[in-house]
Amino acid sequence: RYTQASILKEMEKLGLGTKATRAQILQTLYDRGYIKEKSIVVTELGEAVVKALEHHCPEIISVDLTRKLENEMEEIERGNKKRGDILLEARRNLERILQNFKKHERKIGEEILEALKRFEKNKNVIGACECGGELRIVHSGKTKKRFVGCSRYPECKVSYPLPQHGSIT
Repeated sequence: RYTQASILKEMEKLGLGTKATRAQILQTLYDRGYIKEKSIVVTELGEAVVKALEHHCPEIISVDLTRKLENEMEEIERGNKKRGDILLEARRNLERILQNFKKHERKIGEEILEALKRFEKNKNVIGACECGGELRIVHSGKTKKRFVGCSRYPECKVSYPLPQHGSIT
């Protein structure tokens, strides 16, 4: 398990990102729903994205590729390598990787879409109902209010009110 601080240290050790970008990379993972909690837990959606890319286009998530690009950028900054040479090589590599991605684009999208549907469905589930159904956060189309209701409605009429403003965790 990683905490936010330990994952930033691990990213530094692996040569991923810069000191200025690592925290933003981590925040993006939270914002997109790929990870959650302070003691970092990978969500079902995050796992599905990684599995789809590992299966169909592993180069795109390669730590080695990212590290190499970061190191070459530093070499340009230090004046040890020419920008044009590095950009040409990077472009060739990325074109090859993206061509492979494009070949598998539909399958990758389908796998991620299925995970996204499960993620969205489970995001609103908050527990089990006494009838065996699931208690979910429901947004009423009629009243525009939110409440907790059973997935087995109308057979089960269990419901609970919720505050109408703010986030629910």
